[in-house]
Amino acid sequence: MGSRVGQLPLPVSVGAFPVDAGLPQIGAACDPGRMTALLRRHLRPRSDVRIGACRLEELRHRRGDRSVLKYRLSLDGGRTRHTWAVGVLYGARRPGRAAALAERLAATASAAVPADLLPFAPVAFLPEIDMLVQVFPFDRRLPALAELAAGPPASLAALLADGPAARRSWSCEPVRYRPQLRATLRYTLHDDPARRFYLKLDPAARGRDPAMVDRARETLRAAGFAVPRTVAVLPDRGAIVLSEVPGVPFDRLIEGGGPAGPAARAAARALARFNRDATVLGRAFTAADEVASLRRAAAVLAWGGPDLERATQRTIAGIERLLDDALTGPTHRDLKPDHLLIDRGRPGIVDLDSCADADPAIDAATLLARLFGMPFERPGARAAARRAMWAFADEYLALVPRSWRPRIDAHYATALVELAASLVRRQVPGWPRAIAALVAEARAAIDGRLP
Repeated sequence: MGSRVGQLPLPVSVGAFPVDAGLPQIGAACDPGRMTALLRRHLRPRSDVRIGACRLEELRHRRGDRSVLKYRLSLDGGRTRHTWAVGVLYGARRPGRAAALAERLAATASAAVPADLLPFAPVAFLPEIDMLVQVFPFDRRLPALAELAAGPPASLAALLADGPAARRSWSCEPVRYRPQLRATLRYTLHDDPARRFYLKLDPAARGRDPAMVDRARETLRAAGFAVPRTVAVLPDRGAIVLSEVPGVPFDRLIEGGGPAGPAARAAARALARFNRDATVLGRAFTAADEVASLRRAAAVLAWGGPDLERATQRTIAGIERLLDDALTGPTHRDLKPDHLLIDRGRPGIVDLDSCADADPAIDAATLLARLFGMPFERPGARAAARRAMWAFADEYLALVPRSWRPRIDAHYATALVELAASLVRRQVPGWPRAIAALVAEARAAIDGRLP
């Protein structure tokens, strides 16, 4: 919808981030060189392995109170080429919290995990910056992760293999990991042919209504999407196992130079049918919920400097005036390019946990915002992402009521602001330029300046 990737319309103060008087050590924790040295000093190897480099991949920060930082460690020696370490900082109101927690966890953490999966002692304390560190797959808030990351337990392996699991060969790869929140693992049964399953560990999902996900799954299938089916439920571990949806992720198709235009149009047709359906999923996501999410994103962007903060606040005020609950329909509500798959022209869709009754314009707007932002993380995909964006928008807008267009613009602006905050949290290289361009595009959307 827009085309101003790469412009920097707003000054951004890089030096303003990361600064927090309540957590003065946050600056050191975001310095990859300093963290490489500290982790080399304090992580105790369980095998012949050494940290080659450290890169900050994710930052969740509650000002003055707590920070959770996920680091990707490149490893030299041993069988594992990389792993994650998760650092936790606590504010001055909780002195000694990190050290006490590290001592308690170190005394109780299991060492039964193989060294090639857990190459360091699972817990460490960095006194120089008062940081608790946990090494993947140990996570005190996801106690089942270490067991499940070693492969499917015997009873689950037998269920997935449709028979005795003895002499069956399995492998496990982490797909996504949000420290202390959730994880997705891919289990591969090396059979003929190989079969893949996805285990989603999400303790917070225990209170969700499974019937709601079932309704969303059936509505998406009726619209033309391939969807995953639930293969197993592990309530004692807060996990479910899903079947694989065939296809190439849409973002990978774009990046690889595949037929993204026809794929975008096929996805747009299926999404329009889904969003126009009258099915009630049973869980509401309102304009007030969206505004609350928007304000949380704005709080992250406030670190970008006073000029960016003022521009963001003006943009948010404009978005809030446009959002309402006048229109409701089934939505996926987390439609990123990697959640769409294309298999011989047929679209598939995964990650249905966020599905809800909401303004149906949210889905198209979210996908368009992600396509607009793709070049900031993958510069080589700029032209292909823009073509896919236009193809999707043309097809979708031709199939939904004309009155949806201003609604899409409002949600597009919201999704751009939230994406900007995500780039900051994930410390994407060049984030100052990216977030300024994203906020400017959001402003153009609510001002009606997009083509």
